[in-house]
Amino acid sequence: MFYLKRVVLEVDSDESFRGVSLDGEECGKTMKDWICFLQSLGIEVVRGRQTGAVESGCEGKSQSGANQSGANQNGANQIGTMWVTNDLAKAREYAKQKKPVLGLFDDHNLGQNVDGISYLAFDIEEAEVEYLEEAYRRQAGIPYDVLETERCLVRETAREDAEALYQIYAEPSATAYMEELPKDRDAFCAWLEDYSKNVYGFLGYGIWTVCLKDGSVIGRAGLNLRGGFDDPELGYLIAKPWQGQGIAYEVCSAILEHAKTMGLTQVLAFAEPENKASIGLLAKLGFERKQEINLDGKDCIEFSMELT
Repeated sequence: MFYLKRVVLEVDSDESFRGVSLDGEECGKTMKDWICFLQSLGIEVVRGRQTGAVESGCEGKSQSGANQSGANQNGANQIGTMWVTNDLAKAREYAKQKKPVLGLFDDHNLGQNVDGISYLAFDIEEAEVEYLEEAYRRQAGIPYDVLETERCLVRETAREDAEALYQIYAEPSATAYMEELPKDRDAFCAWLEDYSKNVYGFLGYGIWTVCLKDGSVIGRAGLNLRGGFDDPELGYLIAKPWQGQGIAYEVCSAILEHAKTMGLTQVLAFAEPENKASIGLLAKLGFERKQEINLDGKDCIEFSMELT
């Protein structure tokens, strides 16, 4: 099942768009091939406002004409809709409007400004359905599930998590050994949304939301890449009411196993000497104490684990 249901296609014409790869060679797949493939998966393809677009529906089915006005009138806030265009100025505008958009490079727009466009394809063959689905979900704020444990679900952080996480982070004892985060609710929510939108897609991992099986948000845990280090670090925060129940160990153990499937070979962790609970957890997980280090003005102990 795809969350992406509808592509609003805005290109000058199928003939003018031939698609080029980074080495300048034409891609083998035509626009019509691509449209037919998406339609075969149940994803509707309609024409947007670009003029001169030729009709290229499958088996005689036109996706232009009457559908065009419907796309413009109803597509703006339609769940499941993403815009695909080789007009990169328009793509930037859609991104500013928080519309899911994929920018297409062709042989005329290479080198144009792509600031603000999160997802781009260098040719039609790069715009595979998995990439389209990821581009839509990332921009629409639909999280991916990461893993499941006996008691918990670990998934990417969603907009709906913001209030629960704000309350968790607002507890002084919960964040005593963490970096300072925005204390203003709106600033915190904006930071969280920006993190979710940019980090997961860029790294392929991040600090995720931890939920109980009933959906209750009880913390965050995952892998983070700290500046100045080549390997990711393990991080976690479990809300005070659920501490002391082995949940942190349960979740972090699963995350380390998941890291192996991602091809990671080493994970770091850092703890302040006074943070006896974290030091004990890291020892139980199998981390090895390496050295004392100063991070952001704080004395910390560096731990590492080889993933085998």
